[in-house]
Amino acid sequence: MIIYDISKNIDGCEVYPGDPMPTIHRMQSLSKGDSCNLSGISMCLHTGTHIDAPSHFLDGGGTIGDAGVEPFIGECHVIPVAHNITGLFIENTVTENMHKVLFKTGGKFYLDKSGANALIETNVKLVGIDALSVSSGYDEASTHRILLQNGIYILEGLNLSEITGRKYFLFAAPINTGSTDGAPCRAVLLQKDDGIVPLPVFGKRRD
Repeated sequence: MIIYDISKNIDGCEVYPGDPMPTIHRMQSLSKGDSCNLSGISMCLHTGTHIDAPSHFLDGGGTIGDAGVEPFIGECHVIPVAHNITGLFIENTVTENMHKVLFKTGGKFYLDKSGANALIETNVKLVGIDALSVSSGYDEASTHRILLQNGIYILEGLNLSEITGRKYFLFAAPINTGSTDGAPCRAVLLQKDDGIVPLPVFGKRRD
């Protein structure tokens, strides 16, 4: 099994313009005679690799606590792009068997409104990107709203620099922050040595 960590290090990572830089502070220290080392963190929930919940752009929309973990776990497809992601590109690239797609852009490109509208006509339920945001800074709201109000979760801030394949098993469950509009996650891609995508079997809890 090959495991790819596609998350960014929160400590010192680039943040969306206007967001605070994350700060990690030591609250207790063994070197100062405390019984243990103990640290705290202050950050925006949309720092680094994170999930956008519907309430990020929709008043009364679902929260991270509402989402559970299932939307963020499963077979996914990595799609490299060298330009902004338009509706025509989606129509020519995303097929009906794709439920989770990650766009590898080198952090340079984004999904425009036509691309978002095309995605809602597919079976995609999660869209990820290796940029600070899935949409252009000139029109953040429109693209986010199109996706989120149509049941498509957004995974932003990925590190896909070492990913060369197209099909993987994704695990990108967000931290359960309850009634929040987003949450950081530790995103990983899994692949067998022979290139075949593993399909883990998840059992249901027995009461």
